[in-house]
Amino acid sequence: TVKKFVCLLLMAWLSLFAKAWALDSICFYYNKIDSVRELINYQRAVVESQYLSKKQLLTLKKATTKTYAYLSVGEIDGSVPSHLKKAVKTRNDGWKSSVMDVSNSEFQKYILDKAKELLDFGGNVT
Repeated sequence: TVKKFVCLLLMAWLSLFAKAWALDSICFYYNKIDSVRELINYQRAVVESQYLSKKQLLTLKKATTKTYAYLSVGEIDGSVPSHLKKAVKTRNDGWKSSVMDVSNSEFQKYILDKAKELLDFGGNVT
């Protein structure tokens, strides 16, 4: 009976704190999003905005999942725009990206423009 009591006490304690633990949940998703069903199980989701539609973002908002766009400030995936070729420091073959010179003023402008695009994308969802 002591074992049952301890087990019940432990289960009650876990159920009380499970909700608090869930509030700290976060996921990072760097691929195409077919469905947001999995993402709405988290309080926060970090995604690559190129893979997220306005409809999906609205669904996450309605589910109270705070959604953040991932923005790399040191690398560019895929092909580098021609005006930024001089800002490439090296290639990251493991991630198939270009490591950029963050002190380059053209690259800094590029990052600020990308950040504004992301804010506009997420800020216009109602």
